[in-house]
Amino acid sequence: LVDIGESIGILAGGIFTSERRKQIISPSNGIIKFLKSLKTISLRTNRGEDVLITKNSGFLILIPENKVKDIIQIEILRNTILFPKTNQYVKKDTVIGELLNLNKQIKLEIKQILSDNCGEIFFPKLKKKVNLGNDNKLVWILSGKLYNSPINSFLNFYSDYKLSPNNAIFRTKLVSHSTGLIRFIYQTKNFNKKYLQISNNKYFIKNSDLKKLSTPIANKNYLLNIETLKYRTKISEISEKFYISLTRNKQIGIQVSKKFKTLSGGTLYYSYKNLNPTEELNKSILYLNRKNSMQDSLFFVPYRTILWIPEETHHVNSEGKILFVKQGDFISAGFELIPKIFSKTSGIVKIYQKNNILQSIIIKSASSRKL
Repeated sequence: LVDIGESIGILAGGIFTSERRKQIISPSNGIIKFLKSLKTISLRTNRGEDVLITKNSGFLILIPENKVKDIIQIEILRNTILFPKTNQYVKKDTVIGELLNLNKQIKLEIKQILSDNCGEIFFPKLKKKVNLGNDNKLVWILSGKLYNSPINSFLNFYSDYKLSPNNAIFRTKLVSHSTGLIRFIYQTKNFNKKYLQISNNKYFIKNSDLKKLSTPIANKNYLLNIETLKYRTKISEISEKFYISLTRNKQIGIQVSKKFKTLSGGTLYYSYKNLNPTEELNKSILYLNRKNSMQDSLFFVPYRTILWIPEETHHVNSEGKILFVKQGDFISAGFELIPKIFSKTSGIVKIYQKNNILQSIIIKSASSRKL
């Protein structure tokens, strides 16, 4: 169309886009002020205008020219172009700023790199400064395994030590507070299911045997016979073996004795207050209910002195004609009360009858003295 060397002119034109722009319009006349939290950078447009670009979202305020009106707070988004400067006067319907490219979305695609082996990530030390954001860089994965260390364990090796197969990495210590013999209670292949037992002292009881009680009494399930003595004790059966669990200063058993066996019934008296410390004497005292079962009332209390008043009771159901004693008589031990029934103790006789039928004979224990 033109020859070489021919002068031509430049046709000026513009580039038009169909992008939608969100503009911020001043609602009234006033002064613009930026808050300190709003960060901006200066930029010159291709049209030669000096504008500000917001680096973060924030607010700016518009102080109206009319003092009667309230201060207006305007929200500013990130990447918003601001045309006025701070403390600049603007008129109503003036464009304060605009946000471009509202319909554009930035998508970041992340490609995951999966490791075939577990281990530690290692970056080689290079002479040049390594920028992790650059491409074509090498990352070393030092192969290894992660182990959870046992509680209160020690590491057998120092750092960078070369391990061999089947080497123990951790070790633990079980410290015994006394001397004795060690043995395993459960002999299994799994070490976690083994129990260590330390035998401090062994005692052999000669001329003794064990008998299991049909019904436990006060949590004691066995009767230990040692020559002429008998003891109630608690024994556990583990792996067809008998064990007595003891702690320091604990009793092995409770002696069973017939020395305090009474010939008849009676009433037991003791001082409950003497068992309590002096500072607790003013507090309320609880007594056992007689209606409670015998099983619940068995417990060990170190009484020093008890008072036993025997009282012999014979329950009969017969006519009063066969009675050989009278109300208030004093009899001695072995006296015949009715045919084939003799007294075991001496004392004063008390008779209970109902409708001329003899019901019970009670002998209050007593002894005679010459005056």
